[in-house]
Amino acid sequence: MKKLNIKRILIIIVTALIMFWFLLPPLNPQTPEFWSYLVGVFIVSGIACFILGRPASFFAGRFSRRYGKRFDKDDLKDMWQNAGDGSELFSLRPFLLAAACFIISALFALISSSIFHAGTYANRMVPENGVFEDLPTSDDVDHISLMDTNSARILGDRVIGSLTDLVSQFEVSDGYTTLVYNDTIIKAAPLEYGGFFKFVNNYKSGVPGYVKVDTQSFDATFVRTAQGMKYMERGYFFNYLPRHLRIQYPFAILGTPQFEIDEEGLPYCVTPVYKRLFLFQGDVIKGAVITDPSSGESNYYDLGNIPDWVDNVLTGNFACSLYDAYGSLRNGWLNSVIGQKGCLKTTDDFGYLAKGNDLFIYTGVTSVNADESNLGFIMVNARTGICTYVECAGAEEYSAMTAAQGAVQNYGYQASFPSLVTVDNVPTYVMVLKDSGGLVKEYAAVNVNNYTIVSVSTSLNGALKEYRGRIAKGGATVPSGETISKKITVASVVFADTEGNTYAYLIDKDDVIYKIAVAADETVVAVKEGDVVTVEYTDDQEGYEVILISSIER
Repeated sequence: MKKLNIKRILIIIVTALIMFWFLLPPLNPQTPEFWSYLVGVFIVSGIACFILGRPASFFAGRFSRRYGKRFDKDDLKDMWQNAGDGSELFSLRPFLLAAACFIISALFALISSSIFHAGTYANRMVPENGVFEDLPTSDDVDHISLMDTNSARILGDRVIGSLTDLVSQFEVSDGYTTLVYNDTIIKAAPLEYGGFFKFVNNYKSGVPGYVKVDTQSFDATFVRTAQGMKYMERGYFFNYLPRHLRIQYPFAILGTPQFEIDEEGLPYCVTPVYKRLFLFQGDVIKGAVITDPSSGESNYYDLGNIPDWVDNVLTGNFACSLYDAYGSLRNGWLNSVIGQKGCLKTTDDFGYLAKGNDLFIYTGVTSVNADESNLGFIMVNARTGICTYVECAGAEEYSAMTAAQGAVQNYGYQASFPSLVTVDNVPTYVMVLKDSGGLVKEYAAVNVNNYTIVSVSTSLNGALKEYRGRIAKGGATVPSGETISKKITVASVVFADTEGNTYAYLIDKDDVIYKIAVAADETVVAVKEGDVVTVEYTDDQEGYEVILISSIER
């Protein structure tokens, strides 16, 4: 092997090590990050060889002396034709390898597309059918999360601001995690180093603890750990947690580490590990790595063997993406693009609720063409990934939030993303209303089936008490049973106000009466005598004098 070839190889190796240190790609050919890393290594090392082999003075000095004229395109052509002949470090091979890696990665991406694997993508999460009993009740508010992350940040920052020995060196991480701890839902976040020099001052002792916020009482406390946490998201060098994990698991496809505490309050970092069904896409959860941030010791667990105290393996965004793939691709890729018959999607955000010791991600499910109504809800176990679908037609979460804000519009309060409970077996959104400073001022309960039914009070119990009174008067009904879709010919339409709400009563040619709140589906306003419309209602209302319908389509 020629001496200069050895130099080229050494340059490539050094470039690869430096880029690995900063980029931390998985050394796994099933990831685009790996191929992007290779492309970068070859391009950078090729440029480095060129610079080391042909310094800048080469252009002004060597060519001008050799040819006695300014450097021009003919000189450039001569240089490239003679490059790599052993007389210079420069070689085209790194650039050709970079181009080959780019082409391979583009080909892998095309082969892995959902166009060719729609069924497999859809089946990564197939929901089980659930019932309303799966939801927490209003008597079990410890198992719902009423606090959003922004409110938790405000409370956490105040706690640390009062601790003079910490505030100058540490900050509360923005990455609050929702957890089930001692049978209640909390939010927790570790402290982080306040910057590089503060890391240098404290890395030997580590980060001293974490903040814990009760989502019901809104109490925030700082918990000191027996040993400092040395491996953190905002650490440096080998104390940078993602780098520490990548060195331990160089080939694994790792997700974002989540801060958690076990039942004894000891801190850990839980990092999901993905398996890729295809070359570049089709992620599913394979397991999780649990890391002790004090010692740096990590252990991998398969999905079925993850300890029960762990809550967050699936993130809310990942769970929603799995269901979105199921909802859109279950009838084929072409249908997801053209026609979109039966295509479903989750709403734009998600919340948390607890059942026993398990944390569940929940969000509404709507048609891809719908704007303000849900067809039901999904609940996804954040540790196991098991998904349950509860059918319940009604308002989507943002409509409920707008309705709650409208009830206190004079104050300008903003609603947090709601939690879902049942009140006397009626599906209900509960949420907090905050002022501009992020402080909780009011609580609201909004009926899922009819979001014009809103109760607001300065306490959650007060809002629920008023809400119970309204539904006891017939202001809401309980949707249950299988959904029936039926075409009717409208003989007449009558609008009437009841309890402050406007309802439309449709009478068909067989004298059957159908009822729907105008606020639940405003398209009913345009319905007139003689129209043929499609209505949806639950089968347990068959034979009723008045049938409550959940939606209407002209």
